[in-house]
Amino acid sequence: MSALTFAGAAIASLFAVAGYQVGNVAVARSVAPVDFGLGLAAQPDPAPALRKASLIASTPLVGPAEPLASGRPIRASLAAAKSDNLFNTKVAERSDRLYRLVSPPVDLLERSWREGREQRRQVAEHKCLARAIYFEARSESEIGRLAVAQVILNRVRSPFYPDSVCEVVYQNAGQVSACQFSFACDGKSDRPRQGAAWKVAKSLATRALAGDGKVQAIATATNYHADYVAPKWSGAMTRLVKIGRHIFYSGS
Repeated sequence: MSALTFAGAAIASLFAVAGYQVGNVAVARSVAPVDFGLGLAAQPDPAPALRKASLIASTPLVGPAEPLASGRPIRASLAAAKSDNLFNTKVAERSDRLYRLVSPPVDLLERSWREGREQRRQVAEHKCLARAIYFEARSESEIGRLAVAQVILNRVRSPFYPDSVCEVVYQNAGQVSACQFSFACDGKSDRPRQGAAWKVAKSLATRALAGDGKVQAIATATNYHADYVAPKWSGAMTRLVKIGRHIFYSGS
């Protein structure tokens, strides 16, 4: 080979190497530009799909399978569930009973009100009758006290007098000397003294209201008076019998 040919080959090789280096520098600048603080905008992610795929691949969607529980824990869970159901049922039953107690049906309220009213009426009737026996005849014999009680009950059944024991006993009590029984308008206290006489009066009132101890001789008697007085109305009525210090009459 001549010297001229060798020199030409060397020059060509030099140009080829230089061109290769220049090309690499240009490619490097286009792929990753150097930020010299000139405020260049950030470049978008060149491969988001690849990164997403890598994240999906590195994060498992389903965890490792856990071993199945044995039969004993399952039975324990069922027992616990059954216990919870029983507890909830008992709580519901207690709540239902409480609701019925706090908010009873209307018919139950009405029946309770009627029964309470009737009970209060019976207590009042008994007290009024016992007071009449006590103040009108506590010095009389048992049959004499029962006779006074029977006169009061006969008036309750009569169409000419009020319809309750208390109304009969305290009829015209607000008018001076116009009451039917003197103790109701004599200006004195109607509170009985606690003692044997009051206990007997209450016992006889109970018997009279129950229909026990009726005095047949005065079955129709509606009036009486003490034997030491002579009221005008006695002449217009039928005298029945005298028991102790009281004379009993039949009439309107």
